[in-house]
Amino acid sequence: MNPWNCLLTVWMAAAALQLPAQPGCLVLPAQAAFVPDGQADDWPAADCADPKRGVRYAMSRDSAFARLLIRIPNDQLQHQILICGMTLWLAPGQGIRFPIGLPASQQPSDTYTLQYYREQLAQDLSPLLRDQPYAELIGLYGRKEPPMLADASNPGGLSLALGQEGADLLLEAELPLDGFPMLAAASLRLELETGRLGRPSDLRGYDAAGLNTGPVPTRLDLAESAARQRRLDQYSQFTTPARIKLRLRAE
Repeated sequence: MNPWNCLLTVWMAAAALQLPAQPGCLVLPAQAAFVPDGQADDWPAADCADPKRGVRYAMSRDSAFARLLIRIPNDQLQHQILICGMTLWLAPGQGIRFPIGLPASQQPSDTYTLQYYREQLAQDLSPLLRDQPYAELIGLYGRKEPPMLADASNPGGLSLALGQEGADLLLEAELPLDGFPMLAAASLRLELETGRLGRPSDLRGYDAAGLNTGPVPTRLDLAESAARQRRLDQYSQFTTPARIKLRLRAE
């Protein structure tokens, strides 16, 4: 036997053993006791994590429903989701906007209001959780305009829930496969995308540092400038949508 052929056979066998594992979070068997209530006590411990933002997620599926749990521990991301809203993209151009965020009239348009929201919601998210009963369907069910869904009019058994567990924000979704056939695929790539805020009104007409003083600023001027810059830095985090990819696969 040609020794080169022998070496090639051994190398190919070794390479086959070292193939990388299939990427993605494994879809779990259906959970019989599942209730979409914004709590994670009916989910198994095994789940997947996004390494950049720390978001954890899991999916279970049977012949009728796909069930998704998303756990968000990062307070910046929590506030951005609750204030600006979030879209769960199931496929290109098809998604569910939930939560929808605060109405535009209530969203902070200045750094002082945003600072107030963050301080008030530092430990307790429930004030904003109570104000999120609706969802919007984007590019689904053959509608061009996204319909607003109340809990009593969900089509096909669609059910969504927000909750808080400790310091984590939880989102649960129960999605009927006849209405969302893309979720029956063997490999899924979902995406979370938050909304964003515009430019704060209290910083218009100022430079980035907020200085509006003479050639020799006083200590009070510098302190006010530093405080303004801190609020601007905090606000700027809300002006860019956060995007998080969820990768899932069946066995």
